[in-house]
Amino acid sequence: MTTSEENGEKLKACLQDAPPVFDNSRDDTKTSEILAKQEQQSPESDSDDEGDDNEALRAELADIKDKHLRVLAEFENYKKRVFKERADIIKYQGERIFVDLLDIVDNFDRAIAHLDADTDQLKTGVQLIHKAFQEFLKKWEVRGESAIGQPFDPYRHNALSRVSTDTVPSGVVIDELKKCFHYKDKVIRPGEVVVATSPSEQQ
Repeated sequence: MTTSEENGEKLKACLQDAPPVFDNSRDDTKTSEILAKQEQQSPESDSDDEGDDNEALRAELADIKDKHLRVLAEFENYKKRVFKERADIIKYQGERIFVDLLDIVDNFDRAIAHLDADTDQLKTGVQLIHKAFQEFLKKWEVRGESAIGQPFDPYRHNALSRVSTDTVPSGVVIDELKKCFHYKDKVIRPGEVVVATSPSEQQ
């Protein structure tokens, strides 16, 4: 073997024994280690994110619950207020009527205080009181109606008695002790009347 051949063999042996410039196996190992670390850290990161989401949801739920309780409290207060106002209306519903009646009572008091006055003055005072009372009834839509000369109506009249007569048609009211009174369109007191009957009906 020549000297050049010997040198070639030595160079080849050196190249085989020398470590590779790029060690792929070492790079693969490092990559595997990094991925393993990421896999180990990923659940913790997800857990932290879930924890933050849960905290946000709990805070939102607490806020909704608080608003709901406030609405319920306001509604309860509203119901109590409406109930009290309605109770007051029912309790004092006649207040305005009685306030108007007090003027008539005052007139009666003045008339009684002057009973010693002459008859004409007393008569005038009574007439004024009667007029004031009629105006009071009209204001509150209370009206009376006379039944004399009208056919007997069992819905508006109570027949106290019947009188036989041939001058008035049978079933017609010929006298009354009390007038029928209406409040708006409702009968609040039926009249007390005397009704005519024909002589033949009496037989």
